Order: sequence, then C-alpha cells, then structure tokens
Amino acid sequence: MRHFLRCFSKAILLPLAVLVMHTGQAQILIQDFETLTSTGQFADATPTSGQVNSIRSRSLDDTTFLELEEINGRKFLQLTKRTGSTTYFLKNQDFNNPDVLLLQFELDVQKPDTVEDANNNGLVADFYIGDQLDDDGFFPDVEERFASLSINLLGRNAEGETQFSVRTTTSNGGTVIQGETGVLTNRSYIAAYTNNSGAGFSYLGPDGNEQTIANNTIDIWVDETLVINNASVQDGSGADQISSLKFLSRNNDVIAVAEIDNILVESVKAYTEPQALTPAGGTYTVGTGGDFTNFTRPNGVFAALNALEGPITGPFTFNIITDILNETGEVPLNQ
Repeated sequence: MRHFLRCFSKAILLPLAVLVMHTGQAQILIQDFETLTSTGQFADATPTSGQVNSIRSRSLDDTTFLELEEINGRKFLQLTKRTGSTTYFLKNQDFNNPDVLLLQFELDVQKPDTVEDANNNGLVADFYIGDQLDDDGFFPDVEERFASLSINLLGRNAEGETQFSVRTTTSNGGTVIQGETGVLTNRSYIAAYTNNSGAGFSYLGPDGNEQTIANNTIDIWVDETLVINNASVQDGSGADQISSLKFLSRNNDVIAVAEIDNILVESVKAYTEPQALTPAGGTYTVGTGGDFTNFTRPNGVFAALNALEGPITGPFTFNIITDILNETGEVPLNQ
C-alpha cells in the first residue's frame, strides 16, 4: 500500500540481504486504489487479493454512485449517495471461515454544502460480514449476518464540519445498536475485529499492545484507540461462519459523500510477544517464520526500531526470507 512504500523509502539505508521465496497469505482483500484507473478494475469474477467479486457502481435509478476518485494525487473509492436505490460491492472468496477477521478501512464523510444541516441525517451505508451474502443490492437476511458496521451521518457542528460515526448493530425483529464510536469530523482509520473462534482470543491491536476479544463479539478501533470492546454480534439467529463481506449503500433520503480508502480484510493471527531489538544491532529475519513478519505493522521492524532508546550503534541487518505480503503502512519509521 502507498503508506508502506513511503515508509520503506526511509529504511533503505539499513543493509538488507534479500532472499525471496513465495508463501501463502491470510489477506482476503487489500486495496489502496493507487494503481487503478477505473472502478471496474476493482472487481473480477475470479478476484485477486486486491479485488472484489462484483460491484454495482451505479444504482438502478442512476442517483447513487461508487466511483474511483482522485484529489491532490490521492485515489480512493467514493460513494456519492442521494435518494434512491443502492450501490454495493461483494467479496465472497478466500475467506476460509477465519476464527477472527479484521476489517479495516480509512473513512471520511461529507455533507454537501447544498444540503441544509437539519435535513437528511442518518445511515449512509453498511459493511456486512457473514456467510453466503447475496450478490445483489438488497440487505442480507438476519441468518446470513455475523456482524455489521454502519456509517452514520450526524450533521454539522458549529464550525460547519461534517460529523459522522460508525456503529455496530444486531437485527432480529428490530435494529439494536450494540456500540457506536464518538463523533468523527475528519478522515479516520476504522478497524473492526470480529471473533468467531468459539473462545476468547488475544490479538495485537493497532496501538501495538495485546488485546483480548470475547467469542461472538466485535471490537472497533478509531485510529489507535479502542472505542468499542466486546460488543455483541448477530449471535444465535445469525451466521455461524464467515465467508463473505458486503458493502451496501442505504436506500433512504440521506444525502452524503463518503470516501473509502486503504481497505484491508484479513484473518487475524493470535498474539505473540513482539521481537525486541538491542541498540548494538544484529541480524534478524523478516517473513513467514522469521523474527518479524513485516516492516510497517504494529509488530514489525519499524515499531521495534522506533522503540529503541539510548545511543544506537548498530548496524542492523534484516534478511527478507519470504515474500512480505501483509504490509499496510500503519507504523512509519521515525526520523
């Protein structure tokens, strides 16, 4: 992803001995939209890890759109929502029923200046995590859902900034809000961890610390802050395994523009104590089965280098022993 490329450029002064071998990955979907030239390239009937299976980029009544946009050199997927029918995208391959699933994305929501503040606030779109979600523009049945995240437009504050939130709900004869972030006013990273393992599970959180999530619950982070912990998912009446992800705009009168970027969907590994470095330097391996599995994530090389204190005498050598396929650029290397 582009954040990784920017961060890695700072690290090329470190001596690297590179030995590349191919290996499997737990990533289901990873896309920063930088290399795409059209929305259609985001979908394919036999998708890669950078693609979904299908996308409806224009609603049937031609009022709502999912389009690739570029502003100031940054590309992203933009939902332009007006009244009318829905747009959506669906990924239903390569899940392999993960015990714990991470859905992470960068989100910003704006209310067009032409819309009065008191009007048209409410739900904009939803991410659904579940089993055999249908390839259509309709809301999934309750028994198909495991968890859901809703993007909620709250209106404008006194400074004129658009306010929004992300909430998780269950639905069985009515919608119940199980948790909601605080008010957001600018682009934020949203990370949702869902546990379907049958037991409690420890994982490495975006803040670089060990976190524990109960079975059949969801944790939601905003940037590096855990804001919703162990909220209920669609337990009992919902799906008992995870095989698909669906993004679906709402068919209501809410008018909004949502930017979605840096999407990551992956199976989460159980927590292991991060490797520590010493200021005197040394030789370490990076890749599957190595001392580190990545450079730019909370348990990676950059986080370990940033944690060093005192005079650093080095040198450090990081031998890349397998393809590194799970970089996201969350942790930059300090200058």
